Amino acid sequence: MNAAACGKIQTVNYLLEQGADPLLEGKDGWSLLHFASQAGNVTIIETMLCKVLTLILRGCTMGMTPLMIAIVKDKVEATNYLLDKGADPLIQTSSGLNSLHLASISGNFTMIDAIHSHGLDIDIKDNDGHTSLMLLHLLSRSWKL
Repeated sequence: MNAAACGKIQTVNYLLEQGADPLLEGKDGWSLLHFASQAGNVTIIETMLCKVLTLILRGCTMGMTPLMIAIVKDKVEATNYLLDKGADPLIQTSSGLNSLHLASISGNFTMIDAIHSHGLDIDIKDNDGHTSLMLLHLLSRSWKL
């Protein structure tokens, strides 16, 4: 997991060849795919997907998927790769945020466009009925307090 988080593909491959279990999870429920997504390393993500890891694995921390981790960490290439491989942008965190909400909060227009182009309704709401635009307004108000 540390090798994946640091983007060390050769180390990941070596450890897998030596029998390391790619399905184990860390204490927060994160899989190897979560850590690879955090690093934004598409080669490691691809390696993990070849090991039949599911794209919807969630970590225990707010129910974040690997796609969500890539979005929050501003990893555009990894986000596009995961979306192209079928990651579901509609999955919500435990607080009801989906991939579009997270991308909007980060303010990365490239990321917002990538997610929106995969069919996500721009006005989709979270559990509290807030759209991405509403969340930006709420956040900007709270930062000024």
